[in-house]
Amino acid sequence: MRLIFSFLEFFRPLLHTALVRLPSLMVGLSVLTALAGEPSRSGKDLAQLHCQRCHQVPTPDLMGKEDWKAALKRMAGFLGIARPNFDARLDGEDLKASGLFPPQPLISSADWSALIAYYVDAAPADVAAQPARPAPQKLQLFKPRQLVFGSDAPCTSLLQLDPRAGGLWVGDAQAKTLTLFATNERVIRQLATDSAPVSIINEPDRLWVALIGRILPSDERLGQVWALRPNGKTWTPTRLLTGLRRPVEMNLFDMDGDQEKDLLIASFGNMLGRLSWFSHVGRADRRPLEHSLQEISGSVQSRIHDWNRDGKPDLTVLRAQGMECVEIYSNQGNGTFTMKKVIEFPPTYGCCRLELADFDSDSVPELIVVNGDKGDYACGPRGYHGVRIFQRAEAEKFVERYFFPLYGAYGVKAADFDGDGDLDLALISFFPDYDRAPDEGFVYLRNDGDWQFQPFVMEGSQQGRWIVLDAGDVDGDTDVDIVLGSFVRGPRTIHIPSSVERQWETQRLSVLLLENTLRSP
Repeated sequence: MRLIFSFLEFFRPLLHTALVRLPSLMVGLSVLTALAGEPSRSGKDLAQLHCQRCHQVPTPDLMGKEDWKAALKRMAGFLGIARPNFDARLDGEDLKASGLFPPQPLISSADWSALIAYYVDAAPADVAAQPARPAPQKLQLFKPRQLVFGSDAPCTSLLQLDPRAGGLWVGDAQAKTLTLFATNERVIRQLATDSAPVSIINEPDRLWVALIGRILPSDERLGQVWALRPNGKTWTPTRLLTGLRRPVEMNLFDMDGDQEKDLLIASFGNMLGRLSWFSHVGRADRRPLEHSLQEISGSVQSRIHDWNRDGKPDLTVLRAQGMECVEIYSNQGNGTFTMKKVIEFPPTYGCCRLELADFDSDSVPELIVVNGDKGDYACGPRGYHGVRIFQRAEAEKFVERYFFPLYGAYGVKAADFDGDGDLDLALISFFPDYDRAPDEGFVYLRNDGDWQFQPFVMEGSQQGRWIVLDAGDVDGDTDVDIVLGSFVRGPRTIHIPSSVERQWETQRLSVLLLENTLRSP
């Protein structure tokens, strides 16, 4: 799985390169217009004028008043109202050269005040109310088992079941290790890494691993990709790629039809980033060559599917960082792609996860999108966070068929967990509401047909702060088990009861294994 452990900065706007690197003449004209006393506009008109430079224009009802104040304070630098302290940042030189931050205001102080007033005055006191949904029942299909893999509080950055390797891959951001564990907690193989492992691809002759570099939001070029070859109880690493901006996911497949696998990398970054692929990776006789698909930050995940059935794999990409959307890159052959945005969300939605799965058995997958990141600053729960299923209505057009509201939703896996022939869903939340829904760090949705799902929750879901999950047959009994990975030292942007935090620190629970009892003896 791609872990994206990026603490997606869901509301910081990403300005598309073609829009933000305005010629100096245009910047000058904007400033002169503002200073010359351009006729005042309404706050709503100002939002339409300025906010859509970066993302879909949000409406005031998406956040509470205090949240808008905090969010708009972060916006000021992108309109030249505030000036970032580049000298105080390790990535300051790159940001200064990027053109993201105008050297002079693009909006007058009066208009800026009017824009703020529009959002704050019209904002509701609370946006936590969720749409109606079935009441959760007690989960009995799975038997939980705790797995402790270290002596410190866990910061699990990667979690992937691997039956072929005979265990469970676990990356830890605190320990900076990649470990293959057996489910009895025995270490099969372990390697110290330069930073947190976030994505792996296991091939018969080697293991590919992406290292994020800086775990917290940053545009430093510290990300890497290693190729690992087994060597006793560890590996022999080869550094294939360096200088990446916080890579969060890799895919390995033939991008250009030359019968050679290429490496597709989502470099999430922070304010800068890139979606690109590398040819000639792993070859001794050639250096990797990078091919850029998109030069903005926020690439979260890519899924491979031939949407037009022309025999060439297309990309389905989830994007965050203000430009919250799903894009399809249609494969034109020879390594060229055309992009179309097929789903767009408001910038407050916090896109986290994308999966493809066929719920209606028509051989065309649905899109499962998880929205719930809120790692920027302390803010209230949002009732529109959760998991959504989109069905393709026609080429490059998708309609929402199902929504399950879940505070702080962060991950999803689709599988037939109960053995009845249809796909169910396993969900996690990294930013749950411990006051309104304390047991909804993990939710199981049983598919009851006709786009209806029954939620189940379990006791003990507060044992960890779940940031990653995977599903597969752990014990060889042919049913589908679930593993949840805990990252307990993440952003404190939500209220977490002190008793829960103490439990995380003392129990050191890295992984919660949910053993499916469907075929248990």
